[in-house]
Amino acid sequence: MESSNSQNQPQRENETSKAPTSRRMTRGVLGGRHEFVSQNGHRVQISLRDGKYLARGRWQGGQFGKTLGSDETSAQHAINRLLIEMDDGTYVTPSQTRQQRFSIQPPPKHSVRSLANAFLTDKRKVNGQKTAQAYGSRLEHVIRFAEIPKSQKTWPLAAAVNRQFAVELKNSLFTEEVTRNGKADGLCKRMSPKMVKLCLEAARTMFNWAARTDVRQLPQGFANPFSNEIVGAKQAKDPLRKNPVPVQDRIRMVEHMDAWQLCNLATQIVLPLRFEDLAGAKISDFDFGKRHWTLGTRVGGSDFNKGHVNFVLPLPPVLCEILQHCVGGRSDGPMFLSRRHLKKARQEGAKFDSPEEFEMLCEAAIHRSPKENAATEQDRKEIIRSLLHECGAVSVDAIASEIRKVYNLVGIPASTRPYQLKEATTTDMNNAGLRHLEHRYLTGHSVNDILNEYTSLDPHSEMDKYFRSIEPLLNAIRIRGSELGIIRGKFSA
Repeated sequence: MESSNSQNQPQRENETSKAPTSRRMTRGVLGGRHEFVSQNGHRVQISLRDGKYLARGRWQGGQFGKTLGSDETSAQHAINRLLIEMDDGTYVTPSQTRQQRFSIQPPPKHSVRSLANAFLTDKRKVNGQKTAQAYGSRLEHVIRFAEIPKSQKTWPLAAAVNRQFAVELKNSLFTEEVTRNGKADGLCKRMSPKMVKLCLEAARTMFNWAARTDVRQLPQGFANPFSNEIVGAKQAKDPLRKNPVPVQDRIRMVEHMDAWQLCNLATQIVLPLRFEDLAGAKISDFDFGKRHWTLGTRVGGSDFNKGHVNFVLPLPPVLCEILQHCVGGRSDGPMFLSRRHLKKARQEGAKFDSPEEFEMLCEAAIHRSPKENAATEQDRKEIIRSLLHECGAVSVDAIASEIRKVYNLVGIPASTRPYQLKEATTTDMNNAGLRHLEHRYLTGHSVNDILNEYTSLDPHSEMDKYFRSIEPLLNAIRIRGSELGIIRGKFSA
C-alpha cells in the first residue's frame, strides 16, 4: 500500500508542476499615490500585475479594471485621461467599449505619411490593389511636399493641415518636374494640370476618409481644406464638340488595317465598347443565330463589366462573319486572340472548351491566389482577366497600341485618344435617332429612368437604325475582309 502511494506521489508532483501559475495582483503606486479621486468623487486604485499598471474601481454600479501601461509615464497619462472622462461622464468600461460601433479612443497623431499608409491599407482591403496603387502614385507627390523641412515645421501632423497647406501644395505641384509614367530616365517636364488635379483629388479623398466618424483618424471638427476652389470643379465637355473619329475616318482606318487588326478592331470601330469588353470577351458570350453579344456579370459575380450592367448588344451580319472566322473551330475560349498567341501553337498555355470549364479554371485560380490578393471583387476580376490573358486573350494595352498605329497610318491627330472611338460610335448612334432608353442600354449604362418601369426595350430594331446609318463603314469592312481572305476563311496572322 505504501509502495503504491509512493509511486503515485511523483505523478501528483508532476501534475502540480504542470498546473498554470496564477497571475498575482499586488498593490501599486503611481506618482507616489495608490488611490486617485476624481472631482465628482469616484475612487480609482492602482494595482500591479505582470509588470503592468492597472486601474480598478467602480463605475455605474459595477466594478471595472483597465490596463494603463507598463511604464510609469504612459500609465500616468492614462489615469489622468480616465479621471477626466469620469468627471465628464463619458467613460466607457473596456467590456462596453467592445460593444460600441464607434471608437471612443482619441485619434492617432498621424503625420501625412502615416495617414496615407492607413488610407491605402483601407483602400486595398475595400477597393482592391489596383485602386490602392492609383491613389498611392498620386499621394507620393503630396507626401513629398509634406516632408520638406519648411512643411514639417509648419504642419508637423496631418491634423495641422489647413488651407495654406492646400494652396502651397497646389503651387508646388505646378512647378514639380516629372517623367512620363514615372520612368527615371525619361524626359522631365512640368506636371500637367490634369495630373495636379488628380493629386489634389486624392488628397481630398484621403482627408475626407480620415475625418469620417467611423474611421476617426483625425480629430473631430477637422475641416478638409481641399475645397472645389482649390482642387477645381470637374469640367463638363462641350456639348457642341465634333465627332472625334467620324465615319469617313473609320472607313480609312479599315482600308489600312491588316488581317489581325480587322478581326480584333472592327468590332471596336462599329460598337460602343470599352477596351476591357474586348479583352474579356469569350466565344460562349456570342450567339450568332440571334446575332447578339451578351455582356455582364460572370463566374458568380467575380467577373463583371463597368457598372455591373448586364445587357445584350446586337451585331450586324458582317461582324458576325468576321467573328465566326475568329472562332476558328474552337468550342470556347477568348474571342479576340493576341498576335503573340496566334503566332504560337494554340495548344500552348491554358485553355478551356466550355463555360463550365472556364468557371472551374477561375475558381482554381482564385483559390491558388494569396488571400490578400483575392480579398475584393476587383481583385478577383483581375485574377480572372489575367487567366484569360494566359489563355491567349488580347490585352487592353495591346488594343490601345494597335488603334494608335492605325491612327498614324491614316493621319488622325495624335491628340485623339484610342478610347474616343467609343465616343465616336455613341455620337453616331445618337445621330441615327435611337431612343433615349435604348441608347443608354446599348452603351452599357444602367437604365434608371422612371420610364423603364413602364416601357420595355427593343434593342435590335433600334440598333438596326444605327447600322443603316453607317452602311458605308460596314461595306468597307466587308470589302477589306474579302481582300484579306477573312470572310472566305483564309485568315493568317
